[in-house]
Amino acid sequence: MATITLKNVPRAVHREIKKRAELNHRSINSEIITCLERFLGLRVDEVDELLARIEKVQRGLRFLVTNEDIQAAKDEGRK
Repeated sequence: MATITLKNVPRAVHREIKKRAELNHRSINSEIITCLERFLGLRVDEVDELLARIEKVQRGLRFLVTNEDIQAAKDEGRK
């Protein structure tokens, strides 16, 4: 792997990357790499990635959770 050093990063850009990294539970370095991969078309869309992770978890369950089950739980929690 290569190493890149960024210099003179504007404060607003740094703040936004830091905020996104925290929201995504990543380091700033990992967030920058993810952003670059998406920009260059080298990364799978985040929605597809999330759905794949959900399907993997569901396969490990002893029961199937349907969209209707999820919606019912949301509705119940809002009462």
